[in-house]
Amino acid sequence: MTNSQEAATTTSTSIHAHHGEAQPALVLVNLGTPTAPEPGPVRAFLREFLSDRRVIEMSPLLWKPILEGIILRVRPREVAGKYRSIWMDQGSPLMHYTREQARLLDECLPGVRVEVAMRYGQPSIGSVLDRLHVEGGAPRGDPARLPAVRGVDGDVDQRRGRPVDRPQPRRL
Repeated sequence: MTNSQEAATTTSTSIHAHHGEAQPALVLVNLGTPTAPEPGPVRAFLREFLSDRRVIEMSPLLWKPILEGIILRVRPREVAGKYRSIWMDQGSPLMHYTREQARLLDECLPGVRVEVAMRYGQPSIGSVLDRLHVEGGAPRGDPARLPAVRGVDGDVDQRRGRPVDRPQPRRL
């Protein structure tokens, strides 16, 4: 199993087809990737990823100056070069293969809409779930295979007036 497969999880969602019947949907969620192998998009991706307190377990009062003052000024240029070395004509390898997995799942699951979302970056989990909700459905099922996914889904559910099930912070 690859790292991207380990990071991937799924959640089911029900959406209404144009004729009013519920159509099941599968949202394939992966960790995330910058939108381009350039310093600006890499900086945005790193800012989102490294600002998550589930990733960096340090007080924001201490971490934010390090992140903004040092890391996001130096690392994006260096990391962008590494992304450029693996970037494909189709874009980020992680995004390309996640979309390919979604396409293959779509072929194997007739009548099920398959969508792709990223925990960090675009398309975000919230934007995909919001789009599905606007199209007539509401998330259902348990997307809590990964605590980070549960946290994002909880935020989305809160905006819709549903109870929020938040992951508990780890105590050392």
